[in-house]
Amino acid sequence: MTEQGDQWVQAWKSNLIKAPTKSSLAAFFIGINDTGDTKSWTNITDWTAFWNTELDSYFKVVERVYGTGLRSFLFLNVPDRPISGSNPQIATFNSLLIRRIAAFKNLKKDVHTILFDTNKLFSDVLNNAAVYGFTNTTGYCQCSDPGYFWYNAGHVTEPVHRLIADGVMGALQEAK
Repeated sequence: MTEQGDQWVQAWKSNLIKAPTKSSLAAFFIGINDTGDTKSWTNITDWTAFWNTELDSYFKVVERVYGTGLRSFLFLNVPDRPISGSNPQIATFNSLLIRRIAAFKNLKKDVHTILFDTNKLFSDVLNNAAVYGFTNTTGYCQCSDPGYFWYNAGHVTEPVHRLIADGVMGALQEAK
């Protein structure tokens, strides 16, 4: 995420991107694989300290984007990945993310933030798969079959991305 943020800021500084500060939204979403793949790590004894270090880097990027004049920020928390076994560290990350967003808002009185609960969305969809049109939530399909939830171990299929987009759109409309 650091490189992506740096690339965006550089493109903005070079006038390659027009992002009117009053009508632009910066969105931040660290991936399932970026957090979930830590499940098997045995060398970390203090997960709160580990995630706080990661969130230090995360919010340095947020600060850099803030420095470009943007004042509207969307954060998506991380969904658990029950297909490979639930990871308790995702809950730790998500709770620390909430704290960091609150601290950011307290420090920067001129920002508007929205937190979209991707974890809740995934839980709802996986617990009610048929309602959402999914016929397979335990296997992978690197294909365009709309019945599959998982594309591979760390990524979801296009229909899931559409559900995320719809959820985010709803959250943005609620925030108006």
